[in-house]
Amino acid sequence: MHTVCLHPPYTSSYQRRQLGPMKNLTDEELCAVWRDDTRRRADVMTEFYQRHAQRLHAYCRSMCDAHDDADDLFQESWLKFHAAMTKEPIIVTHVGAFLVRIARNRALNDLRTSDRTVPLEGFDVAADERRTDVDESQALLQAALRLLPADQRDVFILHDVQGMSYDEMTRITTEPIAVLRTRLWRARTALREILLPRLQELRETWSPQQPIVVRTGKDTTDE
Repeated sequence: MHTVCLHPPYTSSYQRRQLGPMKNLTDEELCAVWRDDTRRRADVMTEFYQRHAQRLHAYCRSMCDAHDDADDLFQESWLKFHAAMTKEPIIVTHVGAFLVRIARNRALNDLRTSDRTVPLEGFDVAADERRTDVDESQALLQAALRLLPADQRDVFILHDVQGMSYDEMTRITTEPIAVLRTRLWRARTALREILLPRLQELRETWSPQQPIVVRTGKDTTDE
């Protein structure tokens, strides 16, 4: 039985030489190795983890209100991916997108069935003096994201936080690009309406040496 390596173990120089060619393979080719050579499955899964774990965890963190929930979603997504590959080996062209789709389905379901929100009025972004101005602005943005409808929050995170193109987003969401553009525009508009009054309050109390920068962006992409 092969287990998912959520934290890749230390590899010796010999092992790294053996895995070297694997790093040059595409996701699709790695899936073929998984299917055809059961002895190398642990190595394949480790390579997938090294390629895609950071981006997946960032997505989970943005979609979840608590760190523990994000960690649970992250691990559950890997376990489901591993189970799917083990049950009936499949060829996945974009494993990163496949993993995000798994996490997204669970996260959206949780968001739509939960009434948990954090009003900005009760969110003290400046409470921790150890935070940098970047930390503070990101914390404020994270709080504002919790007030958005699930589908708008999802598209904003995929595009503006994860940096995905519309083509990538379409593969994950199966939604037409026109629908994604509309949701992103609505999300950005809502975030500006939510954040601008709060940012003005903070500007009135903070020194000029503590700039507040929250990216809600303009849609300049044409993918």
